[in-house]
This record gives sequence, C-alpha cells and structure tokens, in this order.
Amino acid sequence: MLKKMKSSRLAAAPRWLLPGTAALAAAVALVALVLAVWFGQSWWHARFSERPAAQAREEVLDAARQTAVNISSYDSANLDASFANIDSSVMGDLAQQFKDNREALSQALAQQQASSHATVASAAVVELNRDEGTAKAVVVMRQVTTRPGQPDTTALLTSLLTLEEVDGVWKASEAQPLGNTSLDPPPQQAPDQPAVPEQPAVPEQGGN
Repeated sequence: MLKKMKSSRLAAAPRWLLPGTAALAAAVALVALVLAVWFGQSWWHARFSERPAAQAREEVLDAARQTAVNISSYDSANLDASFANIDSSVMGDLAQQFKDNREALSQALAQQQASSHATVASAAVVELNRDEGTAKAVVVMRQVTTRPGQPDTTALLTSLLTLEEVDGVWKASEAQPLGNTSLDPPPQQAPDQPAVPEQPAVPEQGGN
C-alpha cells in the first residue's frame, strides 16, 4: 500500500519537478542554446570583423611594399617605365612632388646613366583605419645604384608611407624618410707617410 501511495504522489507531481524528465531536457536545451549563440557570435566576429581586418592589413602591406619599390627604383635607359610605375602607386601631394621634380630627376639620371634597383628588406603596418580608408606603414628598402665606370653603391632606406584607399586600391599620399644608411665598406685610406723631420735652423753669421 505504501509503495502505491508513493507512486501515486510521484505521478501527481509536476513533470518539471521529476528528475530525468523535462527539467533535464530543458537544461540541456538551454546549454545548447548558449553554446550556439556563443559559437555564432564567434563565427560572426571572425567572419565579419577579424577576417576583413586581416585582409585589409595584408592589402595595405602589399601596397606599401610595391610603392616603396616603385619610388626607389629607376632605370636611366627606360625612364618612362620607371615613372609609370611611380604614377601607379602614388596620389595627392606625393604624386605632385614627383611630377614637379620629374624633369630635373630625368636629366640627372640620364647624365649620370645611373640606375637603381630596390628590394624590400622588411615592412610593417603601424596604423590602419578601415572606416576612413587610411593607413601607415614603415618600409625598409635595400637600394643598389649602378653607374658606368664606378663601383655599385648599396644603401638601406627607411620610410614611413601614408596610404589612402581609393576605389579599392591603396596608394601612397605621403612618403617620409626616416633614415638612410650606407652599406658600402669605408674607402681605404693610403698608408700614412712618415713625417719628415724638420731641419734645425741655421744660425746667422755675424758680420765683421
């Protein structure tokens, strides 16, 4: 009789109070919902926030590298191609500076028959504002300059580039030099010549 009474009481109790029934299912459903929301937010953040930011940073870095190469490389035998490369990478005030100095630079390069080839040693994005479409990057270049009849010269050039995004393309609007270090060995000096000893002064002869 006692067992029947307990069974009837349990049967009469609300199902959410009974262990292993709807209460447990609701708890599992709640945990699943929380996990789904958390994973959903993480996926959304990675998909629509982190990934575009990383992609924009890579685009800025690629543009900064190419711009630094273009504005630091010249071929006196084909200056039109050299300036075309520069024009494709610059805008605004920086483009105007190259335009204003193009004739003088062309004459100097043609007269010296000088050519320079630049490669990127290192580069890093130091500032990025995707909303305003602006960025800054530091680029270290290794520039080798050749002239007929002269030894090649090598320098390490460091610049801070300000870039702006126009129609999905990043271009440099400012280039600020930060340093220029020669990598050439110091010129050899001729060995010191031994000092010539001074001759003693000859005393004057007194007249008689």
